[in-house]
Amino acid sequence: MDNRALQEDELLVLESIYNSDEFNRTEHSNLLGGRLHIYHELPKDFKIIVKRYLQSSNIDYRELIVSKVPPLEVNFTLPLRYPSESPPDYTISCLWLTPKMLSELCLKLDELWHENKGSEILFIWVDFIKENIIQLFSVDNSVTIDDLSTAHLGESSLINTLSCLQIASSSNSINNESTVNVKPPLVTPISEKPGFQPASKDLELQIQPQIADASKNSEPGSKGLELQSQPQIADASSNLNPQTNGDSEKSDLCDSRVLIKNVDTPIHIILNEYNTRKVQEELMKSQVMCNSCFDEKLGAECTQFTPCFHVFCKECVSCYFETQIKENRIFSLGCLETKCESPASQAQIKEHIDEVLFEKYDKLLLEASLVVLTDIVYCPRKFCNYPVTREPNEKLAICPECKYPFCVLCKMTYHGIEKCKFASGEKRALVLAYQNGDAKQREELELRYGHRQLQALLFDELSTQWISSNSKNCPNCSSPIEKNDGCNKMTCTKCGIFFCWVCGTCLSQDRPYDHFSNRTSKCFNLLFEGANVVDEEFDALLEEEEFDEQF
Repeated sequence: MDNRALQEDELLVLESIYNSDEFNRTEHSNLLGGRLHIYHELPKDFKIIVKRYLQSSNIDYRELIVSKVPPLEVNFTLPLRYPSESPPDYTISCLWLTPKMLSELCLKLDELWHENKGSEILFIWVDFIKENIIQLFSVDNSVTIDDLSTAHLGESSLINTLSCLQIASSSNSINNESTVNVKPPLVTPISEKPGFQPASKDLELQIQPQIADASKNSEPGSKGLELQSQPQIADASSNLNPQTNGDSEKSDLCDSRVLIKNVDTPIHIILNEYNTRKVQEELMKSQVMCNSCFDEKLGAECTQFTPCFHVFCKECVSCYFETQIKENRIFSLGCLETKCESPASQAQIKEHIDEVLFEKYDKLLLEASLVVLTDIVYCPRKFCNYPVTREPNEKLAICPECKYPFCVLCKMTYHGIEKCKFASGEKRALVLAYQNGDAKQREELELRYGHRQLQALLFDELSTQWISSNSKNCPNCSSPIEKNDGCNKMTCTKCGIFFCWVCGTCLSQDRPYDHFSNRTSKCFNLLFEGANVVDEEFDALLEEEEFDEQF
C-alpha cells in the first residue's frame, strides 16, 4: 500500500476514535493534515503554580487547584514520504506548560518516531501525551509556569521567548502564512551571547502569524495569534539551538515547533475561568446527589459552589438563602456544607431568590458596607435612619434629612461638653466592657462617659456583687445580713427575728432549732451545713434544748 493510502486510512481511524472537537482533518496543497486537541485527566487536587513578574522586579506566585485544563494542541501535516521515510511535520502549543516543557515533549515524540519509523505514528503520539505528560512534568502533583502576559518583565522569560523566535522551525509550516519582521526586545539577543552558534548564517528574526482558522484554534484569553519562526530546515534533531564546544547536552532554548500564544489576560485567570466553565458543563450533563436533601437530581437542577465544588439542588439553596436574608445574616450566604467557607457569587444569589428579597439583600449589604466606614453614622431617629457623614474627632452630627443634631457616641440629642448618659439596663454591660477591655477600649469608654463616672459605676457594681454573694436579705425587714461563721440559725440585727440562712424561712422565737431537728422539715440536719463546726457542738445544742423543755 502506498503512502497516500496509509495516510488516508490513518486519518479515517482518528476520525472514528475522536470527536470533532478532538480531531479535525485538513488538506493543503495536496498534503493531508489535521488538528488534534489532546485533553488530560488530572489527578485529584492538581495544582498549577503561575509565576507572575511585577513591575517592582518581584515575582508573585498564584496557586490554582484545577480539575480541567485547556487541551494541548497539535497541528500537523503529513509529508508525501510519510510514513515510509519522513515523520509528520507539526507544531505544538499549550497554555499550562512552559516552552521548555513542550520542547522536551518534542524530543520525546522524535524518539517515538525513530523507534516506530515506517509505521503510522499519530495515534502512538496522542496516546503517549495523554498517558505520560503529567508524570513527565509534574513535581509533587503540581506544575510551575510563567504568566506570558507578564513575561516581558522577567529576563529569563524574555531570553527564552526570543530564542524561540530566532531558531528556525522545521518544514511543518502552515500554508498561506504571511511573514512579518519584528523589532527585537531591549535585551541582549541570543546571537550576541558568548558561544552562540546560529543554525544558518543568513538566519533572520522573523514571525509568521497563523491566519487560517485562528478563531477556531485559539484558547480563551488569547488573541488567536500564534508565533512561529520562518521554515528553514527539516531535520528534527536541529530544531534546538546547539550548545557550544560540541556539547551534546540539551539546550535550555525553545524548540522551534513550539508555538507561543500571545496573551494579554493573566494566565491564572484564563485557567481558572476554563476550569470553572468545564466543570459546570460536566455537571449539567450528569446525575448528582444533593448534599442537603439527598435526592438525586439532574445537574441542571443543581448549583455548585467554588472553589469547594460542593453540589446542592437549587430548591435547597433557595430555601437556605431566603432564610438567611430574612434573618439579616447576609454574610452567611455560601456553600451549605458544614464548616465550608466557599462564598456564593452575586449571580448565584440573584438566581435563587426573588426580586423583592434581592433588593432587601442589596440594601443590607450596602448598610453593612457603610458601617465599616468610620466617617459614616446613621441618624438615630427610627423614621429617618439616614446615613450621616461625621467629622473626625467630632461628637456632633446633624442629619441632612431631618435636621436632627445628635451625639455620635450615645446617639442621644447633642449634649455639648457633658458626658454621655446611659440607661440603667446598660450598667452591667458597661462595667463588663470596661473591666475586660484593653487600654484602647477603656480610653474610648472614658472619652464617652468620663473616667470619674465609670469608676463610680464600677465601685457600685462591685459592691452590689459582693453584697449579693456574701449576704442575704432578712425575710421580715429585707435588711442585708452577712453571715461570717456559726450555724444556719440567723438573727436579724435590725428587727431581731430568727430565720434560716439555708431556705430563708422565719423561725419560731421560742423553739428556733425545731426547724433543723424535725425530720419533716426540709432543712432537717442542716443546722451546720456549710459551717466549720464539729458534731459535738451540734449535739450540745440539742441537749440544751431538751433540758429547757424539761424545766
